[in-house]
Amino acid sequence: MVQRSSAWLGIVKHKRYVALFIALFIAFFMLFDVHFPDYLAYLKTPPGFMYMGKAAYFDPWDINVYVTAIRSGQQGHLLLQNFYTVDATRGALLYPIYTFVGYSFPHVDPFVLFHVVSTVAGFFLCMAIYWLIGYFIQSYKVRLLAFFLILFGGGMGWIVSGAFGSADMFVTSFTFHSSIQRGHEAIGTMLYLTSLVSLFVSLTTNRKRIFLFALSSFFLMIFYPYYLLSIGIIGFIFILLQKKDKISVALFLFGYAILGVVDIYYYLSLKNAGFASVATQQLSQVTIVHIIFGYGILGVLYILQLFSKKALRDSRYIFLNLWVLTSIALNFAPLGINRFFLRGLFFPIVVSVLIFIYSQKKTWGMSRTIVTIFLLFLVPLSTLSVYQRRVDEIPEENVWYYQPNTTRDMYAFLSKKTPANVLAAYVTSSHIPPFTGSKVYFGHIIQTPQFYEKFILVSSFYSGSETKAKAFEFLKNNNIEYVVYGSDEKKLGTLPHYSFLHSVFSNRDVTVYRVATP
Repeated sequence: MVQRSSAWLGIVKHKRYVALFIALFIAFFMLFDVHFPDYLAYLKTPPGFMYMGKAAYFDPWDINVYVTAIRSGQQGHLLLQNFYTVDATRGALLYPIYTFVGYSFPHVDPFVLFHVVSTVAGFFLCMAIYWLIGYFIQSYKVRLLAFFLILFGGGMGWIVSGAFGSADMFVTSFTFHSSIQRGHEAIGTMLYLTSLVSLFVSLTTNRKRIFLFALSSFFLMIFYPYYLLSIGIIGFIFILLQKKDKISVALFLFGYAILGVVDIYYYLSLKNAGFASVATQQLSQVTIVHIIFGYGILGVLYILQLFSKKALRDSRYIFLNLWVLTSIALNFAPLGINRFFLRGLFFPIVVSVLIFIYSQKKTWGMSRTIVTIFLLFLVPLSTLSVYQRRVDEIPEENVWYYQPNTTRDMYAFLSKKTPANVLAAYVTSSHIPPFTGSKVYFGHIIQTPQFYEKFILVSSFYSGSETKAKAFEFLKNNNIEYVVYGSDEKKLGTLPHYSFLHSVFSNRDVTVYRVATP
């Protein structure tokens, strides 16, 4: 007996809802993996210490920058002010999600707001990934496998260390861990993935998706403007490979020329608003060895599918492989932000690998079920290793996790003096803006213009190697109002007893001096 179409529709809907429920469980599991160590570190704050608001594995100093953006909004600035320099600056359209949230909730702890934004944005990123996978994989079972492997994707970082290194354990944006931990990165990554996938769909099956592509690409500029380069290259080559008519090519190039002009204007506005070091940052090179270990077994399977005859005929393979190969090539381009082009690549790699595995009965002489089990066991190990390392760091009294209550009291004192320009050593300066709202002479490698030159000047000041006249001139020329002298500063040397430094706050660990005319 043949079932009626309505019966089949009921089965499909049933599978859809079950799959969605499982996807929600996977998403919440990933959110727990990323955010629970922050909460656990808060619960286990040692007696006599303050919790610094995060238990981050990747670049904990960066999170201070994002919380500072929230505090900037709480001070009434929708355009971000650079708190990591005392130079005169203008507001910039940078991290707008944080400044807007801070502006909207001026009396809520900025660290709490950061974690709320990150959790909500991370959830939307997860569900966007699940939705986007559906354009390449129709089977709900394989789609869920892809969803899990993308979110928890990693390589050999859990076992490879030392001179070789593995990108999944030291490159912030390599896996999806960082994207789910940081709200702006979650939104930016979601826009990036949506832009690329909607471009593919609009060129192959549904032309109406071109509007989604244009919209996501436009808003992407506010978060990651440099991705217009990779999207443009991928889109242009794919259009040529698809042998589209000249009108399609011309429209694509015209649209991208307009976006390019806006992108250049945005780049110049950042430079002119005191964020030149952000716009022109230079990051360390990610080598091919780092990448190989970073993708591990997924990388091996990905290379294997490249030699499949189907990869040359299926438009899905062509687009996904073009996405991966273009991004890896850009990683080796002479660009300061080249490593960022590796962001999100677990999406096309996992999707293409699973399409390959489930298009044949055996891989390496093993059934696809056995291969899938190996993937489910090996791929998440680096992500779980990051989780364990964050938890293991809690009792070590890491300065990025905890600082003494004496330092907390210093932050409380400075928070009553804002807006003020403060001089301190690197770790202290990284925390002063988010905890007090004051500006610092230097405090973040990327946010601070001429960071290394300023670091040398700060070291000279605290070591007492400058004359009294030069030391005062240094403070006066940079409009420094307060000088902090605590454990971090004492590592730089013994601060001389300058007559122009008047103690206005002191406890057993830290002293704050006000700069006055000698």
